[in-house]
Amino acid sequence: MADDQTLRLQMSRLGKDWTELQRAAAQLGKDVAALGPLVAAKFGTDLTELRQAVAGRFDQAKSVARRAADDWARTLRFYGEKLAHGAKFGQTRFGQTEFGQAPGETLAALARRLGSDLTRLPQVAAALVRAPGLDRIKLGRDLSALPLPVKSFIATALLVLIGGIAAPSTVTSAAILSTLPYFAILAVASIGQHLVIQQRGLDLSTAGIMSFTAVVVTKLPDGSTVFGVVIFYIAAALAVGAGIGAMTGVIVTLLEVPPLVTTIGVNAILFGLTYYVSTGASVQSPPMMVEFFVSSFLFVPTMVWVLLLVAGTAVFVLIFTTIGRRFIAVSVNPAAAHAVGVPLNTYSIATYTLAGFIYAVAAIMLSGYLVSPTVLCGLPYLLGTIAAVVVGGNPLGGVTKASVVATVIGAFFLTYLAQLVTALGFGGSAEDLADAIIVLSGVALPEITRRLRYA
Repeated sequence: MADDQTLRLQMSRLGKDWTELQRAAAQLGKDVAALGPLVAAKFGTDLTELRQAVAGRFDQAKSVARRAADDWARTLRFYGEKLAHGAKFGQTRFGQTEFGQAPGETLAALARRLGSDLTRLPQVAAALVRAPGLDRIKLGRDLSALPLPVKSFIATALLVLIGGIAAPSTVTSAAILSTLPYFAILAVASIGQHLVIQQRGLDLSTAGIMSFTAVVVTKLPDGSTVFGVVIFYIAAALAVGAGIGAMTGVIVTLLEVPPLVTTIGVNAILFGLTYYVSTGASVQSPPMMVEFFVSSFLFVPTMVWVLLLVAGTAVFVLIFTTIGRRFIAVSVNPAAAHAVGVPLNTYSIATYTLAGFIYAVAAIMLSGYLVSPTVLCGLPYLLGTIAAVVVGGNPLGGVTKASVVATVIGAFFLTYLAQLVTALGFGGSAEDLADAIIVLSGVALPEITRRLRYA
């Protein structure tokens, strides 16, 4: 009996719930039915407002275009009146010309031609505006996007142009030919500095390596005329330069001593060794080495051919070989290069080794051309090589891809600048001052730009 009452109670509650559910469904149907007109009305209102706004903007644009057309018509009428006045004046004042046509008629024809060209000008401008991608063309952006060699070439061309006006004697063929050997030596040494800077370093041992290896190829052969002896000491000088570079690379890479501190210390040690070996006196280079480096081939100094060989090899290795591409990857993004298995330490030590070898090549060229190099013959290349890299537009710190060709052009810039300074009557101190300013600017300007950008 109790079970029956419980069952009837539950059935009654279920009926009430079902009734409430039906009422809710009916109400929901009414709400959904009412929602449609509301949405339609809302979107209709929004679309109407949008059409009105577009129509207003279009009317405004037509008004601006109408005013521009009126201004253009007034301009054409103004110049037409001026040309017509000139035509009448010419016809009245000068009469007929030797060509059988009155100047007034010539001016009238010119006015008609000019009017035709001016009438077409708005059409040409409109066509240019509609050209695809024109809105992305900006002069400043295009100049900044130029390759580094192009930008450094433009800067060098401007310097030569200014120098030709200020001191015409510096742009004669004789003056340029006399400059080329010094340019070649600086450019070769700068390539070694370029490699170190590209690997986020800085080599201040350039002067010491060049001075010491110059002593090796002059003092030790003692003026020998035997071909084998001269070649042996040239090879020994190259090996000494590479060995000193390798030692520097090990200290910087494995002992983690800052490159600036390491190379300054190595440079001081090498100058001490240079004085010890040479006893402070300069010695003449072997005659056959002098004969080779002061000669010319195809009217071009041999020194320039050596430069082309060194620079061409560097460019080929860096661009077209796996080693070169890994070298660039290590310099631009060491973390990514390490992640793909590139041995960072190996490339760092190899860079300093190769730089020392290239400094030795430059020292041999310098010894052969100067005949009797001084003990401090490498000192001018301490800042000169860094300045050449900076003038070439290459960033200090290796944060982006650099250009060997730009560094070579930068070396010519500095060499010609030195000649121009001398021709204008300034001393050698002005050249050193210019190199120092260039180096300081190369270090300071990027930092100033970065701070201004994120200020």
